[in-house]
Amino acid sequence: MVWEYRHHSGNWLCVEVLSDDTRALTASGALTFHVPLAMHEDDNAAVWVRARLSAAQYDVPPRIAAIVMNGV
Repeated sequence: MVWEYRHHSGNWLCVEVLSDDTRALTASGALTFHVPLAMHEDDNAAVWVRARLSAAQYDVPPRIAAIVMNGV
């Protein structure tokens, strides 16, 4: 699983995952990643974050019940 954000240039850039209690979205839990400075250069813009499979595939695609943002 690769986590990326969309830079204001239009390119998708990787974010550093600090912890993933979901085990690549196969279990309930928290995912924590480092927010690079470039991710919030424009305080008025929305930030797009995506997850994509870099290898293999799921037997059954995961279902996401909720996404909760917790900025610290």
